[in-house]
Amino acid sequence: MNNYSYENKNKKMIGTSLAFCVRDIIAGKYDIGDVEAIIAGTHFKSADDIIKKYRETYWASDAEKAADICKELWNTGKIIQPCLSDPQALIFVRKVWYFNLESLIDSQVDAGRDYAAANLRQLAFA
Repeated sequence: MNNYSYENKNKKMIGTSLAFCVRDIIAGKYDIGDVEAIIAGTHFKSADDIIKKYRETYWASDAEKAADICKELWNTGKIIQPCLSDPQALIFVRKVWYFNLESLIDSQVDAGRDYAAANLRQLAFA
């Protein structure tokens, strides 16, 4: 059961919380195929590091499925961590999911985070 309207079902989603996005996929709120990218404020070096951090907390309901999802997202380049290369690139968000990159960028501009918005505009998948 997806929590978004019919007209958005064919659009790829942008996630902003690695822990919560994977948890939503486990819960069936979104399909992994719905994910364009997850732009996280994290600093992980590997999928294994992510799994180790979240498996017993955020993903405890189905840690094995979460691990598989995390590995797929990592291996397909869908986990983007701007803070790895620029600590000022941290985004400020009020939601976990956005229907497109432009709405995420707009949220940064609205929050006065022009630097983060500029960095988001430069993402490869945009």
